[in-house]
Amino acid sequence: MQVYLKRLCLMLLLHIIVSNVFAQTHDPVSLNAQRRIKSTIDSGRYRGYMITIQLPPNSKSYGFDISKDDEMVGNQFKNPLPFAINGIRTKEDAYKVAQWIIDEHSNTGHWQHTMPPHIAKRLKIECN
Repeated sequence: MQVYLKRLCLMLLLHIIVSNVFAQTHDPVSLNAQRRIKSTIDSGRYRGYMITIQLPPNSKSYGFDISKDDEMVGNQFKNPLPFAINGIRTKEDAYKVAQWIIDEHSNTGHWQHTMPPHIAKRLKIECN
């Protein structure tokens, strides 16, 4: 019984030491910040809003941020086309979607997070 408890304590101590060593070498905050900086592709203004187009790492689908006066006004839009499995495929389509979202906000006062299929078809956005 004593041998078992000694082994258990030794394994527990070893686990704690190894966990602490590896926990100190990983900094997810700075890694995410670096990825965000590298992922920014293009930006442009529309009706006083800044649209920042992004291609996230390990993704083939564009996303975008909408900000006004250097303040984020909407969540990051990764795939506002729920019917498009592959998301937004081109930078131009991402601008069209962002502009439509800004127009809808101007008309209704609410941020839309998804675009209906008939609007995408009218704007000639490539879906899949």
